[in-house]
Amino acid sequence: RVLDLGCGPGRMAVPLTQWLGEAGRYDGLDVDARAVAWCEAAITPAYPSFRFRALDVAHPLYHPAGAVPAEAMA
Repeated sequence: RVLDLGCGPGRMAVPLTQWLGEAGRYDGLDVDARAVAWCEAAITPAYPSFRFRALDVAHPLYHPAGAVPAEAMA
């Protein structure tokens, strides 16, 4: 099992598709909804155990307009 915080456009996910196998599981989280949408369209259909989720968490550099303050995630 892999939990990838800040998965972006799947730089870690793509190579892991060949390593984890069918028994493995990958969950990618990111504040960039466009990157998550790309991963869901390009990776998940071929590798259903790879799931991606966009988080609307505020980050001053990557997602300043996020609805949820980062402190609320602690």
